[in-house]
Parts: sequence; structure tokens; C-alpha cells
Amino acid sequence: MSVTFQKCQLKSLHLNASSVTLRESSCFRFHDDTSSNTITITSPLQVGRCGVQINKNETHAIYKNTLHFSVESSGTITRDEELDVTLSCAYPLDMLISLTTVINPIFSSINISVGGTGQLTAYMALYKDSSYVTPYEGSEVKLSSKSMMYLGVFVQGGDASKFVVVMKNCYATPTANPSDPVKYYIIKDSCPNKQDSTIRVLENGVSRKGRLSLQVFKFVGNYNSVYAHCAISLCDVTAGSCSPSCSGIRSRSASVQESYQLKLGPVVRADPITNVAISGGCIGTHASSALHGFLLLLLLIEALISKIVN
Repeated sequence: MSVTFQKCQLKSLHLNASSVTLRESSCFRFHDDTSSNTITITSPLQVGRCGVQINKNETHAIYKNTLHFSVESSGTITRDEELDVTLSCAYPLDMLISLTTVINPIFSSINISVGGTGQLTAYMALYKDSSYVTPYEGSEVKLSSKSMMYLGVFVQGGDASKFVVVMKNCYATPTANPSDPVKYYIIKDSCPNKQDSTIRVLENGVSRKGRLSLQVFKFVGNYNSVYAHCAISLCDVTAGSCSPSCSGIRSRSASVQESYQLKLGPVVRADPITNVAISGGCIGTHASSALHGFLLLLLLIEALISKIVN
């Protein structure tokens, strides 16, 4: 967060420009520009640091901080009067901004260097719904088999008008190893797996972000986790079309750079335990009912034996 004040304006308000403080004065920068007669104060845009707080609504993240100005004294005594100035910056929520608004988002990133365009960073994150602005937090995600996974990838930096993101191959494995022989393709050769009707590719090869969703699943066997992997490329839109053709007819596409691998997880399937009724003499999860019946039978037998003996 950065704010600039005219020093003459502060002076007219009897404010001492040299005594400006933040709640944590050690982590802000103070720049005195004599040419423009201004002072500029900058603090990190990170929640929990230097007094920065955040409020979120459905569309924006609003960061707030407070500056403390001391009032100059014109007499022989002072009451240490202060003026608090609240700063706020509002950002429309998107896939990147939303990652900065939570403490421990689940995401992965990789730095990319493309000749002539500078440094770019690619990200992949898991979001809670189709708005792609509420990322999951923590070390793992627990979802039921009826839930949907919303996976988003995007790049920051470089020439925004030159490159778009293409999700080439996205797949899931039961382990964190991207070379695990057990894998399930979600996107292959830039096109979605047509055998899975739950897969939806909302954006691929048309902008600097890619979005897909699918229903949660579990690998057959002694597996309980799912890891997502995505090989992405940057496509030069000035060389031709970057949007994948998935109709079965190969079309000319723009030049595609090398692939970059992103990975995140695990996603753990956490379905509630389903009670199974007793059927055909077999005991399911309602074993207590069968046990009560068995105990009652034992009591009846014991009473019958006692009657015969007596």
C-alpha cells in the first residue's frame, strides 16, 4: 500500500511530517521527495503485517491500515495529540488476488523465463466453487464424492498481449509422484477426457488463465488421496490460433513453447459413513440391533434351562 501527501498540506493542518508512524514502524518505507515537496509512505500489502487488515465481499478484497500523525506543538506544553488516517485499497477478486487474501492457500507455482518477455510466474490452485475466487487453505483438502473440484491455472508478468495459457495435459495420481504409473487423465493433448461427463473446461488457450472442473473421485485400490498435475504451455497469439481444436480434426495452431509442470494436493475423499440395514441374516452397521436380539435369545435360553433344572 502506498500513499503520498503534500508536505504543505500537512503543515497547514499542524501535522509533523517527520513523525508519521505505522502500528509497526519498522516495516514501512518513508520517502521524502524534495523536488515535489511530498512524502510517500509504503507498507506491505499482506494481511497480518504492519497492521494491515482485510475485509472481503463477493467481488472485492479491501485492505486497510492506519497512519498516526503527531500534532505539532506551538506552545510550551503538549498533550501528545495524534491524528489517525485510515488508508484503504480495494481490489477486484480474481484467481491471483484471492490467493493473497488467505493465510495458507493450497497452490503451486513455477517461474518461467521467455526470451524477450521477461520473467513470468505460473500458478495452479484449487478453489471452492465456480467463481474461482475462494481458494482452499491448509495442508490438504477433504471433499465428498458428490463435490466438485475447481482447478485454476494462470500466469503473472511478461507481455499480457502476447501469450495465453494452454493446459496441455492435466491428470490425477494417487501419490505425489507425477510419474506414478497409476494416473487418470482429465485433459490430454489440450482436450478434455470425453469418457468423463463431469469434466468441464471453462477456459483453455484463450487468456492468461485456464479453468476446469470435475467431480471428486477415488482411485480403485488401497488409495485415499488424489494429486492433481498439469503441464501448461505459453502460446504466442501473434502466430495464430491458440484455442485447442477438440472436434477430432487437427487444425493449425500457434507456436507453443515448452511445457511447465504444476502439482498440488492431496485431495482426500471424505464421505460420511453410510448405515447399512441388516438383510438376509447378515450384520451391517446396525449390528447393535442384531446384538440385542442375540442377547434376548440367550436370556430366554437361560430362563428355560433354569426352569427345567428347578
